[in-house]
Amino acid sequence: MPNLTKIVNLVGEICKQSAFKEPRRSGKREFSDLYVCQMVVVQNLKGYTNESEFLRYLSNHPSKSFPKLPTQSCYNHRSKELEQVIQALTAKLLTKLKVHKTKIRIIDATGVPVTKFYRRWKTKAFSNNNFFGVGYCHAKKERYYGVKLTLIVSQ
Repeated sequence: MPNLTKIVNLVGEICKQSAFKEPRRSGKREFSDLYVCQMVVVQNLKGYTNESEFLRYLSNHPSKSFPKLPTQSCYNHRSKELEQVIQALTAKLLTKLKVHKTKIRIIDATGVPVTKFYRRWKTKAFSNNNFFGVGYCHAKKERYYGVKLTLIVSQ
């Protein structure tokens, strides 16, 4: 069972244990509050701060956990409505996963260009393809040859 499915199932279990009941509303909702809560918890744990980027990730990587996706405006509105519930769920989930004491708070990665993409064949240092790779810089809109720098920040 993939980690995403485990996390979604844990959120469902925590909701059942905490006797979370969806408030009655007029009209029919396509997505339940639990479904939206599961999506937001997964978004937070995966490190996405942008809703559209997260929804794009889910549409490009379909999973059994989220077969249907809401529109961005619907997802944004519903996640704002459920903010307090989501915070409580996230805290209980981190405690249950035994990672609430982890001091790592920020993990980020960026490309470190070593040479331009078209010059990679002219340099003898890049004969070992196991260490260097091809990357793309969105800011400069160009490909480069280099390495990926990963930064982990803790207290």
